[in-house]
Amino acid sequence: MKEFLMRHFLSSIIYRSVIVFLIYLLLGGVGAAQNARLTRPSRQQPAPLNQADQPKRINRPTSNPYKGKLSIFEDPKRAERLQIDRVMDILGIKEGKGVADIGAGGGWFTVRAAARVGSSGTVYAVEINPDFLEYIRKRAAAEGLSNIRTVPGKEDDPMLSPQSVDAVLMLKAYHEIAQPILLLSHLQNAMRPGALLGIMGIQPVRDVDLIRHAYVLPDSQRHGVGGALLEHLRGLSTRPMLVGTWSAADWAINFYRRHGFELATPEHKTMLLKTYWTIPDRQVETSVVLGNPPPHAAL
Repeated sequence: MKEFLMRHFLSSIIYRSVIVFLIYLLLGGVGAAQNARLTRPSRQQPAPLNQADQPKRINRPTSNPYKGKLSIFEDPKRAERLQIDRVMDILGIKEGKGVADIGAGGGWFTVRAAARVGSSGTVYAVEINPDFLEYIRKRAAAEGLSNIRTVPGKEDDPMLSPQSVDAVLMLKAYHEIAQPILLLSHLQNAMRPGALLGIMGIQPVRDVDLIRHAYVLPDSQRHGVGGALLEHLRGLSTRPMLVGTWSAADWAINFYRRHGFELATPEHKTMLLKTYWTIPDRQVETSVVLGNPPPHAAL
């Protein structure tokens, strides 16, 4: 059942458009800060899962990993457009923290996080492209950032040491990950005790932006994590925003309603789902749509 729910959840946030996608872990009870001058410790094997709980490989379409020029990510206005300083505030990225940049590319976010965490913190730049990793190593040396560690990741494993990170950012990379269930399972092992996991994404579709999902682990809810990132994403959009979820997901419906979203009527819901989503009829019957502004007023 756990595997089914994870698969169903992840399938709801798969998308192919160019999207800002954030995965972040805000941690309480953080241990001592890592020494930035230590070499990366060898990766320990986590305790084995029961066979029934073992994450499984999936087959899903993905965007091809980017292999072009890294200079396209260095637009001077990018930091302002993505409000990256505010993102780092939300993630609690500050002096002494351990941060992972998954799908680091040319290190655009890596170097900004490294400046934040200082010499007592560490930033792990995780990439599957060895040329990009070499680029980041040279960039870190040129910018005098000795607290950056490059990590050759895999499609199903970020290859991070257990309990090594306080925050994780995945920026415009999730749609390229072939094995998200396995990768997120390994990523959880890298989280320190007390971690909060939040996943959200927005996708432009025609004349609206879809919020693909907002999720916080049940044991870590009611800390303002989802609300903070939802407000951030709303700040990035000037268009009507819609979100679809299961009709039985009272916790999700209540979350969005608390933040100004309103439910579409059953008739309007069906029209919206068939216009902006590609889902089978049986899923239309068991889903609801919320919008901000209210769906009937926005469209």
